[in-house]
Amino acid sequence: MKFFISFILGVVLLSRFFTYNISDSMPKGFYYLSVKTESIKKGDVVVIPIDRLNKEMQDMIFDRGYLPKFTKYLIKEVKGTHEDDIFLEVNELHISGEKFKIRKYDILKRSLPVLNNEDFILKKDEFITLGIKENSFDSRYFGKIKKNQVKYIAKKIN
Repeated sequence: MKFFISFILGVVLLSRFFTYNISDSMPKGFYYLSVKTESIKKGDVVVIPIDRLNKEMQDMIFDRGYLPKFTKYLIKEVKGTHEDDIFLEVNELHISGEKFKIRKYDILKRSLPVLNNEDFILKKDEFITLGIKENSFDSRYFGKIKKNQVKYIAKKIN
């Protein structure tokens, strides 16, 4: 019985400090979670609870099967901050000289949300978060992320 209780406590504690990414939009594997989100910066990998996105985006993620319904988090990299020059131009998102393709349709030919330049005007505590894959469902489609939407900063465990 003591082993079972110790095992359960270990799993609970580990789940508080680690998560496993199953999505192709970021490298798959375990990530260490830090609750210190006061100073999010470009290049940080952030964990965003899906329930902190607007209802329309939550429904799109689950109804279209982008992620399984048991998934609680999106894991994305901060690619843009209020200090960056960010604008849209012909199906591309430009962030301080880097270009990121914006698709009109997902891989099953379903239309994706269309944003405009106003959606990418960032205040101090707002960020553009992207996955590493061109077909990632990220800020290109759901817009900026506010600091209070981020629950953790994550570090990939190699």
